[in-house]
Amino acid sequence: MRRISACEMSRSTSLDLGRLDLVALPERVTEFTWLQYLNLGGNSLAALPSEIGNLTALETLELNRNPIIELPHSFGNLLNLKVLWCSATKLTRLPDEFKQLLKLTDLSISNQFTEVPLELSPLVSLRRLWLGVNNITSIPAWLGDLTSLEHLSLFGNPLVSLPPELGRLTKLKTLDLRETLLRSPPPNIVKESTRVLTGLGPRSHVARQ
Repeated sequence: MRRISACEMSRSTSLDLGRLDLVALPERVTEFTWLQYLNLGGNSLAALPSEIGNLTALETLELNRNPIIELPHSFGNLLNLKVLWCSATKLTRLPDEFKQLLKLTDLSISNQFTEVPLELSPLVSLRRLWLGVNNITSIPAWLGDLTSLEHLSLFGNPLVSLPPELGRLTKLKTLDLRETLLRSPPPNIVKESTRVLTGLGPRSHVARQ
């Protein structure tokens, strides 16, 4: 494939393999240990090889709009990962090793989750978290410990309440509650400076923020 060969020859830190109808990640790509950005969005990937863990320099990984069922345990090797787009997949859980991604600042997961993954609880560097368009019915109290959060999207989940611990998110600038069962959050949860989105809204924003 021309894009892969060009990346290999130039040792480019960026590789865009989006929307190429890939059903598997080409093995050569897992040898590109210098990659910092990899786009695999809009393909037909049902799984990632364990060798994805070789890409330890990765800072941004796009997996949106793939029928991925699970992430390999080696995903925890991506210790430099800062941005992960994983919306519109078939993921229902995250591997335990996901807890090791302590540099993660931006995360988007949607479609199949029924609860907020516990594997996110140690990720205190998260600043933007999109959990929109899942089937999450309750928000865990520990989410209030992610005190670096500036943007939290719960869009399109059947939520009827929020835990008071979210009041600890003092840096929160935007809270998206559109298309939930909440008309407004309790006043002790959000600060006056927080922008709260409620009511109906377009779903297109959840694929990539």
